[in-house]
Amino acid sequence: MNGCVCCDSSTDLIDRLMELTKDQSLTHIIIEATGIAQPLDIYSACLFPDLTDRLAVPTIIGVADAQGLLTTDEYSQDMSRLMSDQLAASHFIIINKTDLVEDDHLKHIDHLLSYSNTFAPRVYTSYGQVDLAQIEPVEHPEGTANESYKKSHLGINSLVYTFTGPVHRQLFYQFILKLPSNVLRLKGYMRFRDMPETTYFFQYASGMPSYEIVEREASLTLVLIGEELDINRLRNQLDMLQFT
Repeated sequence: MNGCVCCDSSTDLIDRLMELTKDQSLTHIIIEATGIAQPLDIYSACLFPDLTDRLAVPTIIGVADAQGLLTTDEYSQDMSRLMSDQLAASHFIIINKTDLVEDDHLKHIDHLLSYSNTFAPRVYTSYGQVDLAQIEPVEHPEGTANESYKKSHLGINSLVYTFTGPVHRQLFYQFILKLPSNVLRLKGYMRFRDMPETTYFFQYASGMPSYEIVEREASLTLVLIGEELDINRLRNQLDMLQFT
């Protein structure tokens, strides 16, 4: 791959994941992003609708330098915001190089992190020594069509919903327009009852929906990603679309 996986090369990442998941012997895929990557974009790529039946929900592991966390006021506003976004999106946070700071400073770091992410477990370590058993994966529960999955104690969570057939077009448009502000991403394939043979690929980000017609067969699956999503409420709304 060439370029940034969370920007211009996100399509390359999806294609590469599609290729890798053909290997049935693989049990884990690790994506090591740069320090200036937006993890939510990589998370979204891993939950691309064509991959939801191949990959479990991704686990985002944030690694922070203990000394760096104490000097965030020395960074630019954009860099400080990026660091905050990275920590907020993490499901598990490792604070490394703790041997280089005083115990009182570690307490201050813990206090700072409680503002960025109140959900993610934190491990303090030196030299990157972490017991992998401490890292709890975001599990993909058993199930078939029309399933959802989540990790309720995480700030960033997701819902995957598979429709069994076309839905009412206007009701779907109303659902999109009324999405709560904590829905950060939506993408997936849809069919509508007025044109049941036509498949649309929908995307939604920053409050703006877009769609295109695709000329291939695809599972009618929607993926929603956001901050502390009310999974049950969203699933009920999608059930109403499915059965109305």
